[in-house]
Amino acid sequence: MSNSTSLNRIKISIINLPKASSLLVQRNIITVEVKSSNPGPVVWLIAGSHGDEIGSVVVVQEIVKKLRKNPLIKGAVFAIPVVNPSGFESGKREFDLTGEDINRSYPGNVNGSLAERLAFKVFNAILQSNPAVVLDLHNDWRKSIPYTLIDTPLIEDDSFKMKLVEYARQLGFVIVEEKYEPSLLKTLTGNLILKNIPALSVELGESYVVNEVNVEYGVKSIWNILAYLGMVNTTGEFFKYPLPNRFENKILYYEDEPASQTLGIIRFNVKPGDCISKDQVIARIYDVLGNLKETVKSPKNGILLGYSDSSAVYPGSKNFAFAFIKE
Repeated sequence: MSNSTSLNRIKISIINLPKASSLLVQRNIITVEVKSSNPGPVVWLIAGSHGDEIGSVVVVQEIVKKLRKNPLIKGAVFAIPVVNPSGFESGKREFDLTGEDINRSYPGNVNGSLAERLAFKVFNAILQSNPAVVLDLHNDWRKSIPYTLIDTPLIEDDSFKMKLVEYARQLGFVIVEEKYEPSLLKTLTGNLILKNIPALSVELGESYVVNEVNVEYGVKSIWNILAYLGMVNTTGEFFKYPLPNRFENKILYYEDEPASQTLGIIRFNVKPGDCISKDQVIARIYDVLGNLKETVKSPKNGILLGYSDSSAVYPGSKNFAFAFIKE
């Protein structure tokens, strides 16, 4: 199944899942290859790692449509619209057949669990193409803004970090350095970075539903990258997500504290995308009778990236995603 132009070839291929049972036959991983007749950089777009992150899937669909009308000048774009078809079918984050998170299963294992075997095939398909950059597209909480994550704790080489930052700037979103957690060592971007392959996680707004505005932002941000690499012609002004001037060209760092200290109902005083100041009241938590139990203040200056899908909170629950300014 392919379409061709004098400059562009679109090919659909399959990454076969390990067939542990006959039920897996229809859950193969579809890969879309858009290739110019001229050699050039390779860009990978990975979406649908979590089955409830529908918006990322649609961004890949729209990029492929756009490339049909605007053929590549050089190079190739490889895209996997849905890495987790089992979770996608059931509307669940994890791999529904086994309950595994595929983005905590890299670099994979040819003899491992089902998710590890799949991760192994995806990871090695990417490595074999020698990509210029890999964009791992995700969706966040239902109430969140788009942003780009860099796995800074895994980067030792300053020049490599500068290259990643430049790619992140081309995407046009707020740039956020990831905090270190052991799980970083099991993610797609983390393992690619350990192989010195530029890779970024791009959070494109809320899960579960398709937000057309965020889809448009996602398509424009990826087109920025392709234009930066000389793979496509620009189709207008450089896309940049609207941010307050104080955050222009700054690299912030990710934080999800403070966590709740009480059980109750949280009522937010700010919304995703708002600038927040140190000690600003950002939420209050009440018990079921409406008595105030906790006042939540921002620990630093920064941006509220998003807040949790549920207003029912408990001691230790993480209710916010922040991008704080380094001080």
